[in-house]
Amino acid sequence: MGDAMKLRRETVAEQSLQILRSQMLDGTLRPGDLVTEEAMARDIGISRPTMREVLSTLVGEGLLTRSPKTRILHVTRISAQAIREIYIARRLLEVGGVEAAARVGDAALAPLVSATEQLVTAVDADDRPGVARADIACHVATVAITGSADLTEFYERLLTKLQLAIAQVVASSHYDTVELRNHHQVFLALVLDRKVDEAREHLLDRLDRAEQQQLGTLEDA
Repeated sequence: MGDAMKLRRETVAEQSLQILRSQMLDGTLRPGDLVTEEAMARDIGISRPTMREVLSTLVGEGLLTRSPKTRILHVTRISAQAIREIYIARRLLEVGGVEAAARVGDAALAPLVSATEQLVTAVDADDRPGVARADIACHVATVAITGSADLTEFYERLLTKLQLAIAQVVASSHYDTVELRNHHQVFLALVLDRKVDEAREHLLDRLDRAEQQQLGTLEDA
C-alpha cells in the first residue's frame, strides 16, 4: 500500500472514529445499543475493513463491549460499582494535581486554563457534547499538573470509561451547564491563586455531586 493510500485510509478511519464517538456522546447511540460492522459501514459510507478497524479501536477504548458468548458489539453500559470505583481514583488523582499546583509555575497550569476556556465556549454555544468533552479535558488537565505523563495517560483511559455516563448527565435538559461553567471558573481561579485547601474542597464537593448525578442517571435508565 502506497503512503498516500495509507494516509487516506487512516484519515477516513479517524474521521469515522470521531463520528461514532460523537454519536455516543450526543445520545444518538446509547449504552446498550447494538453496533454492527455492516450497518455502521453503510451508515457512515466507508468500507467494512475500515469500519472493523474503527470498532476495534472503540473496543480498546472501552466505549464498545463485545459479548463473550455472541461476539455481538454494544455500546458499553457502565455499572454503578464501576462508577464508584472510578470516583475513588478520581479523588486521589485530581487532589494530587491540586496539591502539585503549589509547587509549579504558571506554564504547568496552561492546559487547565485552555480546557476551561473550551468549556466556557461550549456552554455559551449550548454545545452539550462539547461541554462533556471539555469537562473531561479540564479534569485530565488537573491531573496533568502533577507533571506525570504516565498518570495523565492512565487518567485519560480511566475517564474514557466514564464518558458515556458523563454525556448522559450533560445531555439531560435538566442539567445546568451554566452552573458547571461557573464551578470550573471558580476552581481555575483558586488553582491559579494557589489556594490549595479551598481548591481541594471545591473539587471534592464537585466530584461528590457528579458521582451522585451519574449514579442517578443509571437508576433512571
